[in-house]
Amino acid sequence: MRYFITTAALVFVLTACAGSPTPIPEADSKDAKVYAVRCGSCHSVPDPRRHNLSEWSHMLDLMYMRISERNVEPLSDDDQKAIIAYLKRHAR
Repeated sequence: MRYFITTAALVFVLTACAGSPTPIPEADSKDAKVYAVRCGSCHSVPDPRRHNLSEWSHMLDLMYMRISERNVEPLSDDDQKAIIAYLKRHAR
């Protein structure tokens, strides 16, 4: 239920924003949806091909710190695994 509400909130935010959302690979996959919802809740969803895996690892470390600093709900282990798996498949 919570996942549905989060997904619905993402759809609302994306349709309310000017312009169209960044098209991402495998957009209908579970991992892509987790990536879009969690990473897109604070900023636009970056194309996973923007960085290589090493750069993404660094970016994820920074995002984990920002999540903590801003008292945003931390990523669950499953969400972290889904995002990392997604980025591994699609990083440049």
